[in-house]
Formats: sequence, structure tokens, C-alpha cells
Amino acid sequence: MNMSKAVTKQDVFDAIEQLLAETGRYTNQSIMDLIGGSSVTIQKYRREWQREHREEVEKKTLSLKDQEQKKLSAVVAEIISGRVTEISDSYASEVQRLSDELEKVEGDKENLAQENSEQLKEIEQLSSENQDLKARLKFLEDEHARSKAEIVEQYEQHKKIVTEQLETAKKQYADNLEASRQDNASLKSENTQLHMKLSDALSDVKVAAVRLEEAQKNISRYQAEISELKSEIRDLRAPHQKKKGKVEEQIDDKTGDLLAEAEKP
Repeated sequence: MNMSKAVTKQDVFDAIEQLLAETGRYTNQSIMDLIGGSSVTIQKYRREWQREHREEVEKKTLSLKDQEQKKLSAVVAEIISGRVTEISDSYASEVQRLSDELEKVEGDKENLAQENSEQLKEIEQLSSENQDLKARLKFLEDEHARSKAEIVEQYEQHKKIVTEQLETAKKQYADNLEASRQDNASLKSENTQLHMKLSDALSDVKVAAVRLEEAQKNISRYQAEISELKSEIRDLRAPHQKKKGKVEEQIDDKTGDLLAEAEKP
């Protein structure tokens, strides 16, 4: 059909009849695809066709053939029967499942009731133990408070005693230190005197040693002289027997003089 041609009322009516015959339905777009035109024009004539053919459509709908109605009823009955059987089977299966679940729930309920009873007993026991623990804790806290007070008191007493002992020790130390200082000064003085005496004694020892050394030298010298004299005496003894007494006296005198000189400091 020519799309440039103006669409008339009859064109729309014919298009609707054609579409109903071919597809059993129609829309504004299907009419436009078939004959062209604007949607406003199509919509306008479509409404007019519907008004004019409303009673005819209703009559056709009500005047279905008995055979078609029976066929439709049989099909519907078959569908409904199958659906009912399906639903019945499904319902029976669901009922069985729910029954099994209910039985399980009842069993779980009994188990839970038993567990709940046991838990209640355990809770009561724990509550009793909790009360005992609270009483024990209170007792321990009181004991701790008393012990702490006693420890603090003992600490204060011990601290006082130790402080007094420390002060006494400090005083004794100070007194001993002063006494030690005085004793140290005295000892230093005595030590100085002893050093002086020792120095004098060492000097005396040195002098005595020198004198002893000189005396030893003199003794050695005198002993040599005595030996020499005795030798001379022996030489003179034979020819000079007469002079023996006189010579011996001289020797004794000389020896006495030498010994006396050797003993001088």
C-alpha cells in the first residue's frame, strides 16, 4: 500500500480485519506497518472500530461451538486433574517431609529440654560455687587487709628501731673517729719520739761500731806486739837468765797498759 496516501477510516477497519484473520490480534504499530499513517489517526479509527464491533465481538465470544467448549473443558479438566495429582503428590511428599521434620523437632525438643535441665542444674551448681568463691574472696580480702595493716605496723616499728640503731651507730662512729684522731695524734707524737730515739740509737751504734773496729785494730796490733815481745824474750831468755824477772815485769806492765788502752771507749 502507498505510504503517502492519506489513511481513511475504512483503511484502518480493513487492516484490523486482516490482522485479526491472520494473527488474531492487532496493535497501533501493526496497523501502521500494514497501511502507514500516523499514530494519532490510527488510534482514532481504531477506537471507532472497537466501539462499532464491541457487541459483535462479545456475541462471537459467547457463541462458541459446543464441541469447542467441550474440548476446551476436557483439556482444562485434564490440565486441572494433572495439576491436582501433581499438587497432591507434592503435598503428600511435603506433608511427609514436614512430619519427619516435626518428629525430629520433637526429638530435638526433648533433647533440648533434657540439656536445659542439666544446664539449669549446672547453673545452680556454678551459682553456688560462685557464692562460695565470693565468700572466700571476701575472707581473703579481709585477711589481706589485716595482714597489710600488720605488715605496715611492723615495718614502722622496725623502721623506728633501725633508725634509732643507725643514730646510735653514727654517734658511736663519730666518738670513735674523734678518739681515733686523738689516738692518732698521740701515736704520731710517740712515733716521732721513737724515730728520734731510734736515730740517736743508730748514731750510738755507728759510733760504737767505729770504736769497736778501732779497738779490734788496736787489739790486733797489740797482739802482734805481744807476740813480737815474747819472741824477743825467748831469744833473750837463755843468755840473760838473770834479767828474767825484770823483763817479765816489764812485759806484764806493758801488756797491762795495752789492754787498758784497748778497753777505753
